[in-house]
Amino acid sequence: GTFKRYPELAHHISDLRRQSLYDIQIHCGYSEELARVGATEAFDVFLAVRHQVEPYERALPLHLKIPMRLSTVSKATKSSKPASPPKGL
Repeated sequence: GTFKRYPELAHHISDLRRQSLYDIQIHCGYSEELARVGATEAFDVFLAVRHQVEPYERALPLHLKIPMRLSTVSKATKSSKPASPPKGL
């Protein structure tokens, strides 16, 4: 799939999604120009709808606590690297 063909996009999920949409359209016979435009438009729609998500009532307070917990863990270990999320979060 796209992920294997473009390993440099492993940490660029939005770019990976755009590339997947482009690849699908190329596979279906669209020109490069139409595939590029179509991939951009499809991704824009995806992102707009994705941002309309309403969190569960309990999700937001938990989401707000994560950065504080990670900061505490990072300070406690005196690590210059970002801490991994604690298990269970």
